Parts: sequence; structure tokens; C-alpha cells
Amino acid sequence: MANNASNLTISKELNCSKEAAYNAWTQPEQLKQWWKPMGKKLADVINDIKEGGEVKYVFENNSLIIDGRYEKVEEHSLLEYTWNWHLKLEREENAAYKLSVHFEGDNSHAAIRITQAGFESEEHVQPHKQGWEEGLQQLQDYLTGNNNVGKNGLNSNNADRDDIKEREEMAEEKYMPPVTGYNETEEQDKVGGG
Repeated sequence: MANNASNLTISKELNCSKEAAYNAWTQPEQLKQWWKPMGKKLADVINDIKEGGEVKYVFENNSLIIDGRYEKVEEHSLLEYTWNWHLKLEREENAAYKLSVHFEGDNSHAAIRITQAGFESEEHVQPHKQGWEEGLQQLQDYLTGNNNVGKNGLNSNNADRDDIKEREEMAEEKYMPPVTGYNETEEQDKVGGG
């Protein structure tokens, strides 16, 4: 990983084919399964992969929208496009960047290299660096079938996903103790032989 005051470059080796990495990055249904920047769920994708084509990512509750236009497209190898962030609840100002995504490798191994350009200063680079590191790990986990860690760090498999979702929803609500027939005290436990 290298960066300067205006650019950030980050890369990751992936345990999949180059084509699988490209498809996971570009196909809306795959992208929705693994990419969750700032914990936000991707709700809608427009991805017209051609020079001048629109790219738009809309996240749940319109809390984040990223849009842009493809400037250069080399199928399965390179995507260059504008990368404009629009945050609904703004903690940092909206920003316009340029993104270059390189896909390398063969039928058994791949690598992805991302360069994000257009930062105003070094301090703006760090949150994006962390975001890309998390995103590329999410991509790797998805591609290797290891994408079963929920936002609360709970492990899951296909059979347990509904249970995990229910636990995540409960964790988001205010905790309420279970209702019982009476409140047990230490004395009541002793009387009951416990």
C-alpha cells in the first residue's frame, strides 16, 4: 500500500480466478452480498460498464450514495471511473474522487489493485485506507465462502443465517431481561433446593 497527499493505492491477493474477482466487483447481486462500507447495506446498483456508462450505488435509507461515470473499461482487467460520495448524515464533507481498479491473475489466483485519487490532504486518506482494507477483506471472505461473519462478529452458515439475523436485530434494540413468573432471589434459589 502506498499513498501521498492526493492518492491512495491498496492491493490484495485473492484466492479465486481473475474473472470471479471481476464479477464479484461488477455484478450487482454479488456486490450486494459482500460490500458494506461503514456497515451500510447496499440496496440498489446501476452499473453500465462501458466508457461513459453510469455507475451508482445506493445504500439503505439513502444514507450513502456513490455515483460516477466510467472513463476507461478493459473487461476483466481495468475499470476507471469517477467516484462521488454523497452522505445523508454528513460527518465528513461530500467528495469527488477518481477510482482505478486493476484485476490481475489467471484461472486460479487473482489480485486486485485500487487507486483512489483526488484527496485534498493526507488526513482524508486514512479513513478511506481503512475502508478499502475492510472492503477487500469482505471481498476475499465472500470469494472463499468465508462470508459468514455478521456485523456483530457472530459466525454463521446457511442454516443459521436466520438465527444470526434475529440475534443482530435483538442486539440493536434496548436489552430487556426475560419475563419470568417471579423474580428469583438467592433465598428463593436456596428454598427450591438450588
